[in-house]
Amino acid sequence: LLNHWQKTFCRVLPSIATVSRTSAERIAKDYSCDKSKIHIVPNGIDAQAFPCSTAENEFDVLAIGSFVHPRKGFPYLLDCYRILSAKRLRIADVGRRSESQQAALSLLPGVTVFGTVPQDHLLSLLEKSATLISTSLYEGFGLSLVEALSCGRPAFAFAAGAVPEILLHIDPNLFVPLRDTKALCLRITDFLALPKEEQQLLGQKYHEDVKRLYPLTASASALWALYQK
Repeated sequence: LLNHWQKTFCRVLPSIATVSRTSAERIAKDYSCDKSKIHIVPNGIDAQAFPCSTAENEFDVLAIGSFVHPRKGFPYLLDCYRILSAKRLRIADVGRRSESQQAALSLLPGVTVFGTVPQDHLLSLLEKSATLISTSLYEGFGLSLVEALSCGRPAFAFAAGAVPEILLHIDPNLFVPLRDTKALCLRITDFLALPKEEQQLLGQKYHEDVKRLYPLTASASALWALYQK
């Protein structure tokens, strides 16, 4: 029913806004929609709300989001956790999980399960974690990745959906082939092996790149211009 509703509206509406070229191409293909009426308005980040942090790391790896939907790739996240846990890394797991997922996580040493948390607590965990990991099998944009980068934390992810499009001009080493958990974990451990000074320099670069590429003011202006048109 939802797909039918979306397909109908994409055909009859005069204009459609979406957040990436990847999602625009998918809308046009899946819904047989005229490409000329699809407008791309990338998500924007308030760099002041996600400042570059120099806080001491309490966790080496953080995963954020609801992994209940199969598209979010929980089996691959669990595989990454097993690899990283065996290396005695400290892992923070945040978001909604099913009972079976919670049971699987409870068996892994070094994994702290927080469940869903308020926004201020989430930001605190992001600042206290060295890296972010995503095993999503499709992303229309990947907002949490960009938020982490704004905080100066590298966000390692599968090359799923718009992830390469969004991260390519920040650091192509941030994404790996789809479902390649070993490569994903290797990128994380390689970063953690860098001297702290080098990690901080990379973090500052990521923050500045996000400010330049995805400013909230530019996103708001583009959306306002589309509404006026």
